Amino acid sequence: MNRSPKPTEKLPTPPYPWVALVGCLIPPVVALLLCLEARMFGAVALELGNGARLPLGYPVVLIAAFPLLMPPDVRHLAALVSATLLGVLALGWLLASVPLVAYLLPVIVLLLVTWFLNHPRLIARGEREAAPERER
Repeated sequence: MNRSPKPTEKLPTPPYPWVALVGCLIPPVVALLLCLEARMFGAVALELGNGARLPLGYPVVLIAAFPLLMPPDVRHLAALVSATLLGVLALGWLLASVPLVAYLLPVIVLLLVTWFLNHPRLIARGEREAAPERER
């Protein structure tokens, strides 16, 4: 990323950073548990060109953990990107008649909750609307 080392203005952060961070931690943990339950680490694998097999549980957990790896001011965007990627993956599996879509739906919902918890403006909007009334 091309960011200056000293930002000229305060970067947008979520109003409750610990709740937002815990919200980022929950989807990969749930994805890991659901991948273990669905046996995506052993039974379902993608055949690569050189004959190797890539278990599909690894990309699912990495995509779900993507918001956790990002800085606080862009975690809401990373959660939205992760939910979109897992949605496309679920749609592809649905079209390929792989019965694993049901395991991805809770992870997608949790990523959307993560997006909401990390969005700096959605939660703080109620606080900003109530603030002018208190000043009067």
